[in-house]
Amino acid sequence: MKSPWGQWLGKLAELHASEGGHHEDSREARQFVGAFRVSYEMFLGIVKVVAPAFPAAAHDVAGRECVPVELKVCAALKLLVSDSFQNVATFSGMSVATAEKSFHHFCEKFSAALWDTWVKLPVGDELKEVERVFRKSGYPGR
Repeated sequence: MKSPWGQWLGKLAELHASEGGHHEDSREARQFVGAFRVSYEMFLGIVKVVAPAFPAAAHDVAGRECVPVELKVCAALKLLVSDSFQNVATFSGMSVATAEKSFHHFCEKFSAALWDTWVKLPVGDELKEVERVFRKSGYPGR
């Protein structure tokens, strides 16, 4: 991973391994949270969730190095923080087209994998209360 983000991830991985876990108060950890809005540990968890959905080959059919899943996750997180595909391509070393494709693939797979964990739809009386609030606010609720 020769890109700026790849070098950064390499340094974080070294710190994580040498310290038996990354310290949340380190400069690198604060910078990572500032850039991607998740801790390095949460990032590793996200990578673990979506890694099976991304190809793991070292090279594509044209012999070019494949973009590591870690950089694809960084790209998706950065776009969710509200950046541009062009900036993501610059800092990740991937093309704009790869950044776009990876982002949409990430969102699809990540949401499918974690929907049941993080999304709770109201049912029964709770659903009726939500509908009441929406109707009171001028929304149809159905």
